[in-house]
Amino acid sequence: MSKSIYRHRAYLALGPLVAVVMFLSASQTSATLIRVDHNGDPYADNPGSCQLADAIRAANLDRDQGGCRGGSRVDTIVFDPDMPAVIQVLGDLPLITSDLTIEGNGVHATIIRGSQFRGARSDLIDFLAARLTLRDLTLTYGKTCLRRSYPGGESELILERVLISQCSSDEYSASAPLVFENVTGKISDLTLRNNHGSMLMNLKGSNLEFDRLTLTNNLHDGTMLFVVRSLVSLDKARIEGNEGLGPIELSAGVLRMTESLVSENEWTNGHITVRNDGALHLRETVIAANRQHFDIHFDIEGVLRSLGGNFIANNEGAEVGLPTGEPNANRDWVGSPTALLLPGEFVRTANGYLRMPN
Repeated sequence: MSKSIYRHRAYLALGPLVAVVMFLSASQTSATLIRVDHNGDPYADNPGSCQLADAIRAANLDRDQGGCRGGSRVDTIVFDPDMPAVIQVLGDLPLITSDLTIEGNGVHATIIRGSQFRGARSDLIDFLAARLTLRDLTLTYGKTCLRRSYPGGESELILERVLISQCSSDEYSASAPLVFENVTGKISDLTLRNNHGSMLMNLKGSNLEFDRLTLTNNLHDGTMLFVVRSLVSLDKARIEGNEGLGPIELSAGVLRMTESLVSENEWTNGHITVRNDGALHLRETVIAANRQHFDIHFDIEGVLRSLGGNFIANNEGAEVGLPTGEPNANRDWVGSPTALLLPGEFVRTANGYLRMPN
């Protein structure tokens, strides 16, 4: 009997086993789609429908909850495009413990909203999963809108096109609308607007890359951005029109800002504080026209590293000024507000950010 016949018989014998292995592998890696079709309105009678809280429970427990089908370890929650845009949340949503993607229909088409009464607000998205992805949605009227505040383990986070608005944490606490502890991730097109908290962003023990972060018109009783033992990069960030105690406190970590704009903010204590061997790296970043006293302050030990092309001047509230003379050897412009910026000396690039000419 020829070798080819033996091989053919072997393939026939192994065929069912290979098919079973492929099926099991596919079932383990494919995500279950859980569709939310009820917006949480307590006055809307829709038996058998799937609400957001039940969808999270179904993903956590891998079994049917309410009108939601059970998950399968790696799940995706989507929203019926025909339902109302506002998803009303009454009470805390369940803690997310299973790998999950929550995919909205757009920041104006999927709005996850807590109570509009500040005293009755609850936390919105709280997670302990190994991996969480949020995209194309708004979180609003929560106490802490997005949180991972657990010292153990680590979570991976992906945010794409997310708006956080009208979130208010407790006054005089260490809370914030956004709290991350032990989180690694990439965050793009995140906007925090019209929030109020003791801080806006509280980041501890995390490694986060922000692309096009926008912080605008927020009110914070303490430090706006609090970074401890973390590596954080802000690329093309826009920080404008915020009001509070101070902008940034960095301790035992690294904050890198590239092609970013910090302007028209009002801080009663305008220190960027770097302490405990923290390091602030700036490249082609504008810090200008901020009101009240503003400087970069070092407590104990800290490092300010310029990677070139920065503009830091005129932070007393007048028009943006340009230091007299030539930039330093590192192409940085740092100086007093006495010399006004002349047309053509400061270039606005195609993406809308300000940059000094080479």
